Amino acid sequence: MEVPSDTRNAYCKYCKTTIRAKFCDIKDHSKSKKHQVNSEPFSSSRQSKISFPKAEKSRDVARAEAQLCLFIAKHCAISSCDDLVDIIKKRFSDKTATELAMHRSKCTAVLKNVLMPHFIAKLKEDIGDRKYSILLDESTDISVVKYLGLAIHYFSENSQKLVSTFLHLAPLEDCDANGIVHALKSSLRVYGLNLQIMVGIGTDNASVMVGINNGVYKKLKEDIPALVHIRCVCHSVQLSVSHASKETVPRNLEFLSVLSEVQRVNKIFESNDCDPAKLLDDLTLLIENLVKRVILPANWHRIDPFTCNLEEYIVPKLYLGYETENLLSELPKHLPEDREKNLRERCSKFLIILIKELRNRLPDNVQVLKTMSLLSVENTLRVVKNSIVPLLESLSINPESITKIEFQWSNITLVKWCETKDTVKFWAEVKGYKDAANINPYEELSSVALTVLSLPHSNAEIERVFSHMNIIITKLRNKMKTDTTNALLHIRYGLKRI
Repeated sequence: MEVPSDTRNAYCKYCKTTIRAKFCDIKDHSKSKKHQVNSEPFSSSRQSKISFPKAEKSRDVARAEAQLCLFIAKHCAISSCDDLVDIIKKRFSDKTATELAMHRSKCTAVLKNVLMPHFIAKLKEDIGDRKYSILLDESTDISVVKYLGLAIHYFSENSQKLVSTFLHLAPLEDCDANGIVHALKSSLRVYGLNLQIMVGIGTDNASVMVGINNGVYKKLKEDIPALVHIRCVCHSVQLSVSHASKETVPRNLEFLSVLSEVQRVNKIFESNDCDPAKLLDDLTLLIENLVKRVILPANWHRIDPFTCNLEEYIVPKLYLGYETENLLSELPKHLPEDREKNLRERCSKFLIILIKELRNRLPDNVQVLKTMSLLSVENTLRVVKNSIVPLLESLSINPESITKIEFQWSNITLVKWCETKDTVKFWAEVKGYKDAANINPYEELSSVALTVLSLPHSNAEIERVFSHMNIIITKLRNKMKTDTTNALLHIRYGLKRI
């Protein structure tokens, strides 16, 4: 205790002695034999403990509180728990309602320490040791914190379909390629995912992601030589339209039905329920339709829409569609004649630039989509079909396995399969097939097929994650911690997977 009017000394009431008011002296005195003997009668260890009855909560109450936390995580702010619980206790008279005892602090703890670990464990169990792809992108929340968002794309044996779901939201200290790669690897370690079985990554077209010398893909490929990089098709299509609009911007673009066609393909690639083996057909059809609009009909079957020089086959008078042509025919005669000509030229220029941009931005993706289309049901069940060896070599599969898979590829037509309309369901059926000896003779082939189909075809899922993040982190909740945000996102996406 303090000595009155003396700030340099302290007084020990047990030993009735004065010591210097220095921490080291007080600490040494507390360890001395004299002090321990004198303070022993006053030790708390000699006092009897007061026993309190242990509070036992019924299982029904605990279940009700967990369900209430799930509702709050999905539909409203955590702070609403304070009033919501009070209302329930006042309006419902049953025992479970009256015993509810939860406010925002306990609700947050349940979300982070009970519900989030549950959904993460379910996700890890669903992924297992199967190969997967990662979708990644950067974003900034309302509080100007830079995040790396990660979504995972894999084949689920439980649901027998391809799953794209949220994985992790990691704060970025450095926004360069090294910082992103470090955050990615750290996140995978947290969830116990093996980096070496990652088969693909999906990113946008930012230079930090796609840079050939110092990009994220370049650095990851040093650790995973067979890693496949997919540039987001939706992002590429949007950039192509934006670039084409810079120079032309035709006011009557809607009458060309161009945007509706582009939007249709964009929506297909954004969807999680599309057939990945048919994506190439939709993308090819879009480019072919655009090319047919600007070239003479006599040349349609003589050129390759992906490589031809469009200026050599350009149509002299571009057809703008039924509605636009009717409007042009009704223009007043006194207007200058070059107005119609200028409109057609601008629309034609827009289409030509759009086609060239799509060609330049999609070559790598087209090769990946060709790989997926090779595994379509129609192609797989043909008697005469393309060889699967180039695909297996690109995946760095050893020669012994290639020989076995090639044999399975040629013999897969010998079985009568039921799921022949959907590619993913078909290969799921092949994966679960057993012969008379309870052995799957197509085990290796089905595993390769599902690995290829697990490659991402767009980055739409990670954009949905950021949309959820912006709904959760608002101006009123701009101080929310990252672990709480991750808990809310894991619960929301976990409920979707059920």
